[in-house]
Amino acid sequence: MRRGSLCCRADLVRAMAGADPSVVDSLAEMLGFVVAPENVSNPVELVDKVDGTAAPSAIATWPAAVISREESEIQERPLVETPFWSLVGYETVSKEGVSKPRSVPLSEVDWRNRPTEPPKIRLLAPWRELQPRLRRVLAGLRDSEEVDLDRTIGRISRGRLLERFPRKSRRRWGPRLLIVIDRSEHLVPYWTDQDHVRGHLARLLTSQDLEQAVFYEGLTEPRILGVSPESSVFRPLPGGVVLVLGDLACLTSQGSREDNPWLELGQRIVAAGSCPVALLPCPISRCPAILRRSWRLIPWERPRSASVTEASLLRQRAERLLRLVSYSVRIEPGLLRAVRLSLGSDEADAGTESDVWQHSAVSSTHSEAATLDPKRARELRAALATALAEKSEDVQVHKRALQLLREWRADLPKEIWLNEVLHLPESSQDDLSVKADLEDARALFASVCDLLESGGDSHRDHAIRAWFFRVRERVPESFWNDPVIGRRVLVTDYLLHRDVPGYSPPVAFDPALAGVSWLRVDSVTFSRL
Repeated sequence: MRRGSLCCRADLVRAMAGADPSVVDSLAEMLGFVVAPENVSNPVELVDKVDGTAAPSAIATWPAAVISREESEIQERPLVETPFWSLVGYETVSKEGVSKPRSVPLSEVDWRNRPTEPPKIRLLAPWRELQPRLRRVLAGLRDSEEVDLDRTIGRISRGRLLERFPRKSRRRWGPRLLIVIDRSEHLVPYWTDQDHVRGHLARLLTSQDLEQAVFYEGLTEPRILGVSPESSVFRPLPGGVVLVLGDLACLTSQGSREDNPWLELGQRIVAAGSCPVALLPCPISRCPAILRRSWRLIPWERPRSASVTEASLLRQRAERLLRLVSYSVRIEPGLLRAVRLSLGSDEADAGTESDVWQHSAVSSTHSEAATLDPKRARELRAALATALAEKSEDVQVHKRALQLLREWRADLPKEIWLNEVLHLPESSQDDLSVKADLEDARALFASVCDLLESGGDSHRDHAIRAWFFRVRERVPESFWNDPVIGRRVLVTDYLLHRDVPGYSPPVAFDPALAGVSWLRVDSVTFSRL
């Protein structure tokens, strides 16, 4: 503080209002004030000897002495010994009477009826079916090494001179092919199909005849792979073929707009003397006419029925498929494909998978699996239960979807399926293949509840607690009403959250019915409710 400031005087006045005169003397001396003679009649009118200002009026309230101020001189004095704490070591000291929380072991619960066969990945089209369709477009007639005897005899019989023997023409791949892999986010369900086709074409063509490029969100044109950034500019080669493994944005709202990058790209390819070809993962009828003028289109999947282009019907198809997989904690592209193919040929097409991936209920579209928003997932499950009750949804279709879901859990951690099986409605849990899994699921959650109620503090305990919190956000109301494990899980949830401000149980719950005697959380022991 600046010497003589109002802050200094305020500190002095505050000290004078106290009851210890020694504090006033020390503070006054430190701030440059001295005790005036006691025979001064009017101390309030005393002025500062340095700047001529009046002394604080509050000095008059101090009966012991009158204070004035003069220029202070710095005097060298020994420093007062000041005690302070310094950490030199530490040790754990347990509080008497309070035992450290003990982590109970997690009971090993096995999924006894786990499927033995891994799930089968269904492609949009196997290579043996797709190869002839691609060959008609990508391959051309070229002379082979074999002499064409019919043409040779025909020329000789007409008296024509043979400069060289004519060769038989064979249809061959190439000569130049540029593959563009569209890795846009809405095409994640088809990434495995893209890799499958690209691998087969790479084995058919030499590295000199094959180039590869990639396209994804944020780019205005594809980037050539395996070259320097300066050489990655997209330049179609004259006389070659540009094959796009993608939808040309047909499955998005950008498909028919003028700002669609594939529209201008197709025109550039044609102007360069190349042939633009697109292998569409949807019916050709879903591609706008403005794109068909430049691109040659090949349907990836064999048409199953008359295609639908009306937006409302496409949305209904996507929502129905999404309801059938809404009991999944994670929706793998392969699972979505399998459930879609289990429907009738006129109930979904290949493009429906992308429509689901772009649905507003999907919160994450990771390449491994998509996840649903917990609130929207509960709404979809309720809508499916209503449709099954009203018989507007075929029960057999629903059971087939659950069977596929169970098959796709064969190679995953058991906790995923044993969590999902508790999401199912009672009508689905009565299935014989599910009843045994339901017992394993209840045993797993009973073991988790034992561990969480022990109040353990290890890394494993924190991980299991975090998993439990994620599970509780996704489960439907029927989970908490399970006749065997519902009440137990509800008690555990209450005990973990009852000290959290604003917590309310997921369903109506009387804490007096908890039926536990104690719970330790962070070294605090809670007694019976």
